[in-house]
Amino acid sequence: MSPISMGCLAGPEARKELERLADADVSNEAFPWLTHQEIPIGYCPKERMLRVNFIGSLGWELHHPIEYQNHLFDALMTVAVEFGSRLVGLRAMDSMRLEKSYRMWGTLILMPRIPCCKPILDVFCALIKANSPGVILWCASRKTA
Repeated sequence: MSPISMGCLAGPEARKELERLADADVSNEAFPWLTHQEIPIGYCPKERMLRVNFIGSLGWELHHPIEYQNHLFDALMTVAVEFGSRLVGLRAMDSMRLEKSYRMWGTLILMPRIPCCKPILDVFCALIKANSPGVILWCASRKTA
C-alpha cells in the first residue's frame, strides 16, 4: 500500500475548478458538506475527497496515493490559472481558520479543561451506536456541562 498524500482545494471557485477535473457530479446536492466520495481525477483512479476544509470556505480535502501527487498538483494548478486561484501557505490557512472561529483539536479544544467547548462539537457527533464507550462518555459529559 502506498503512503497517502493530502491536499486542499478551497475558495469561491473551488467547485468550478473541481468540475473541470473530476469525473463525477460535485454539486452541493450530489456531494453535500461533511460527506466523502472516491472520484477519479486524471490519472488517479480513486481520489478520496472529503467535502470539508479547514478555512471556512467552499472546499474539499483531497487524499490520494503519493505517486499521483505531482500529476494532481499540476492538473489543479492548470485549472487554477484559468480561475485566478493561487496557492496559500499554512499561516494564511490558520488565519482564515481563526477568522471563522474554527477550533483546532488538542490546542484550542481541550475538553477536560474547557467545558465551554463541548457544545461546539455537537454538530459533528452522530450518536448512532448507543452502547459504544465513546457515546456513553459523550452523553455523560453533556449531563455535567
